[in-house]
Amino acid sequence: MKPNIQLALDTSDLSFALKAAWELQEHVDIIEAGTHLLLAEGLRCVRLLKNLFPEKIILADTKIIDGGDALAKDACSAGADIITVVSAASQATISKAANAAHSSGKKVLLDNLSTEWDSPDFLAKTGLDVDHIGLHLPKDLQDSTKLDAETLRKALKNFSKPIFLAGGVEPVLVKKMIGLPIEGFVIGKYLLDGANRIEKARELNTIINRWN
Repeated sequence: MKPNIQLALDTSDLSFALKAAWELQEHVDIIEAGTHLLLAEGLRCVRLLKNLFPEKIILADTKIIDGGDALAKDACSAGADIITVVSAASQATISKAANAAHSSGKKVLLDNLSTEWDSPDFLAKTGLDVDHIGLHLPKDLQDSTKLDAETLRKALKNFSKPIFLAGGVEPVLVKKMIGLPIEGFVIGKYLLDGANRIEKARELNTIINRWN
C-alpha cells in the first residue's frame, strides 16, 4: 500500500497556510494544522481546513501531554480526524485522549519527538489503544541530525501499527524507504519553502507510486 503524503502547515501565517493547502490539495492526502498554526490561530484553523477541504483527512498536531480527555474532545469537535499525543505523556493521558477521540470516531497518533525509538517506555506505550505511531526528528535537532534510512529500517521492525515519518523529510529519504511499511510521510518545509511547490509534490508522488 502506498504511503500518504501529509502536508504539515507549520507556520503562524494563516493566509499563507491556506494558500499552500489550496495549491497542493490535489497532491496530498492529509492536511495538518501544525502546532505553530494552532498556537497562533486556535482551533478555528482546524475548522477552516475541514470546511475548505472536506474530502481530506485533517490532522491537528495538538501534541497533547496532559489533559488528554478535554483537549482531544475539543480538537475532534473542531473537525480534526486525527490528533497527536506526545509519547512523553503518561499512559493515563494517552489512554484518555484515545478514548475521547475514538468516541467521536477519530484517531490518535502517538508522536515520539526524539531519536530514541527503541526505548522500553516508548515501545510499551505503542501498545496502548493508539492508531498511528509517529517517528519524528525534532525541528531543533535537524540542523545537526538527519533522518537516517538504515536507522529507520531497523526501528520499523519494532512496530505493528502504522508509522508516520516526520522531521526534514525530502525526496532523497523517501526514495531510500521505497517498499517499506510506511503509512505516511509528514512534509512541511520542503513543500512550503520557496517556489515550485506543485513540481515538488509531483516528484514526491512519482516516488511514492513506485511502492509495492
